[in-house]
Amino acid sequence: MPHHTARPPEGDAGPSRSAIAIIDPDAQLVEVAVTGRWDHPTWAQARSLLSECLDEQPVSILLDLGRLDDPHAQSAALWFTTAREARRLRPPVRMAACLPDDSALAVHMRRLAARHQLAIHPDMRQARTVLTARRPLTDEICIALQPRLQAATEAREAVGTACRRWDLHELYPRAVLVASELVANAVQHAGTAITLTITRLPTRRRPPYHRHPQLRVTVQDRRPDLPRVLVPSAVAPFECGLGLRVVDAAAEAWGAFPTRTGKLVWAMLRARPK
Repeated sequence: MPHHTARPPEGDAGPSRSAIAIIDPDAQLVEVAVTGRWDHPTWAQARSLLSECLDEQPVSILLDLGRLDDPHAQSAALWFTTAREARRLRPPVRMAACLPDDSALAVHMRRLAARHQLAIHPDMRQARTVLTARRPLTDEICIALQPRLQAATEAREAVGTACRRWDLHELYPRAVLVASELVANAVQHAGTAITLTITRLPTRRRPPYHRHPQLRVTVQDRRPDLPRVLVPSAVAPFECGLGLRVVDAAAEAWGAFPTRTGKLVWAMLRARPK
């Protein structure tokens, strides 16, 4: 199953990142900052990251383009295309962009903003205020957990309550498994306070189209290290991190985003054709 990480784990070697996402779980807002010169590698990073953000289906996405060098406004097509895809989700994902008033990109985008329904703001505070002013109603259960062995059991009970309340019995076995593994992973590796959130999402209208109800499970902790899937080895067959392979098999998609206080790991589940 596909999984997404918003940035490489700390210490990983690799090319520099021109696009980075940070999620604010309280506001259900993802801030995507794109920096540096606009070229094909930057386009590829930004396009991939925005696709990952849409898969997570937050309430809002805020583009921070204040440090993007794009004198010919070549990046505008990507922002408008992503905004259109965000509107097609159910519930729709709200989207706005923040960039200096006098930049060539801002001038170009403002001429087309009404047609493409993408709000443009001169500063991040204003943009955040507008995006978080109206939040859609969702079916959601949120519980606080302590880093102890019983946390996984409490997570399973919460998922069971959610699946019964929303008549999602078909998702129950996999949802319980995913929540238990994510919470156990947070207990073992983070050892901090944990927040488990279970959200029912309606059917999806962004290709590929999903006609079955979806369930999103997120686990937030206060350690910034993003998780990675480990490959089993003959030397250490029970090496830590293999629990994420269970999540990878049970969920349609999963990933992780850094937050301002740690990280958030999410998984999306939906009924599978029989």
